[in-house]
Parts: sequence; structure tokens; C-alpha cells
Amino acid sequence: MTKTAVLLLAFGGPASLDEVGPFMSRLMGRQPSPQVVERVVERYRLIGGGSPLPGIARELAEALSQRLAGEGVSAVGFGFKYTDPTISDAVRGLAQSGHGRIVGVSLSAHYTRVSTGAYFEELRAAGQANGVEVVVADSYHAEPRFVDGIAAQACVALANLSDGEDAFLVFSAHSVPVEYIEAGDPYVEQLQATVDSVLALVPGHDWRLAFQSRGMGQGNWLEPTVETVLEELASTGKTKVVLVPVGFTLDHVETLYDIDILIAGKARGLGLEFARAGVLNASAPYIEALAAVVRPRLILEADDRAEP
Repeated sequence: MTKTAVLLLAFGGPASLDEVGPFMSRLMGRQPSPQVVERVVERYRLIGGGSPLPGIARELAEALSQRLAGEGVSAVGFGFKYTDPTISDAVRGLAQSGHGRIVGVSLSAHYTRVSTGAYFEELRAAGQANGVEVVVADSYHAEPRFVDGIAAQACVALANLSDGEDAFLVFSAHSVPVEYIEAGDPYVEQLQATVDSVLALVPGHDWRLAFQSRGMGQGNWLEPTVETVLEELASTGKTKVVLVPVGFTLDHVETLYDIDILIAGKARGLGLEFARAGVLNASAPYIEALAAVVRPRLILEADDRAEP
């Protein structure tokens, strides 16, 4: 009988300051200048000396392995695009331990070619190189347990304000180049579907979807930025804001630095009372959501398509 493994796929992140340089080299495709590395090192220093993402991915893999015990999964691993273990290395290790089939699951809930698309591409190439059958789990942006978890975190943040009933909800996600959306990426459509589902559980608030953490590439990127929305809210007399990082499932530099330091500082400077909803990390709702999207792939034949 073919042994089946589940492989969790993510961007990755440097677990220590020493790993920042190699991480940046892989990300940029070239050796970055010492000034660029030091600037990024300082960001990770400010959030505790490294990204928590690798450790959270390990927790998720262990918890999902327990959740799927007895359901035909003999291992749950994880692999990253830009840090170790790479997706290719993870596939090679699973193949060497006798696994002939891998179900890939992106830890980015909303499909875009630079995240889920890139992960699946490397996964398929590694599967072919190692003689392993690869299937991929569907996007889970509207999976009920996933949505429930986000809504619960939003409610916690609202409760942390002096009067959460009057709070404005800003849903944030990583900006990507507009050309990706124009070429057919369902990223914004899937984000909006998640937001709509969360609002059905947390009604009665004005809201806006905004984007953060723009990359260094040229051209137009998704807007409005979170900072612009905060400025607009302050100028129109809003006083309380909850930021819901709907586009992020795990804590990393974009939540702990870009939001908790830069964006929170911007909000305070504008005189806004500000709270940030937590991300799901290795929480029970997220584990249940991942288990739900894996199960159909445990019984289906190989599908060569990444289903966005």
C-alpha cells in the first residue's frame, strides 16, 4: 500500500538573526548588500530575534498529524520556499522514508502565484524528481472553521477596546502587483469572500479591505494601503479601529513588525484607539480547517492542477 504524507507549504522565515542573510539571498535571487541585510536584521531583532513562523509550522504539523491519525496519513511535514527545510528537501525526505504520495497544503489561504502557486510548482517538480505522486488541497478561504477562527479573534480584539461597538474594522492582506490580478489570480476575490463570511459572524461594523507590506517591485500594487485607510478614518472622526490580518494565517514579520510596530504606531500617532486581531497560528480552528481540506485528497486520484 502506498504511504501518504501531508506537506504544509509556506514562505518561510529566518528563525534566528544569523539566518537573515541566507534568507534574503534566496528571496532576492542575489546577494543583498550589507546595508539591506542589517536593515532586515533590525526588524527581526525588534520582534524577538527571528521569525516564529518555522516553529509555528512545526506545531501545526504535529497537531495535524495527531488529528489525522487513523485516517491514512503516515506523516505530516512542512517545507518552505525561502528557508530550510525547503519544499524540495522535505519531499526528498518523505520519499526516502517510503512515502509514495504527498498531499500539499498551502499555509496561505488566498491563492496568488507568488505564494501558493510558487509552492505548488516547487512541490510538483520535487515530486516528479523523486518519483512521488503529488496532489494539492483546495483553497480554504471560505472553510467554515477557518472563518470561525478569524471571527473569534476579531471579537477578542473588539473586546480589548474601550467600546468595541463603535470600532471600524480594517481587514488587511499582503499587497501584490496589480498585474497578477489582471492575469487571473483570484486573490482579491478570495479575500473578499473571507471578509464577507467574517462580517456575517461579526455584524454591525463599518469596514474596509486594505493592503500592507508592499514589495520592492515596480508597477502598480494593490491598494489602498492600511496607512492610507487609517489616515482617512482619523480625518473623518473615527476613533476606534480593529485591524484583522485576514490575509495571514501565521505570525511573522508582516504581523509582528509591519502591523504591531509600524501600523500600530501610525494609528497611535493619528490619535486612534487601535487593536489587532490575532492570527490563527496553531489554533484548534485552523487545525480543523486544514484537516477538512486534506481529507478529500486522501481518497481522490492525483490531480495535476492547483485549484485556486
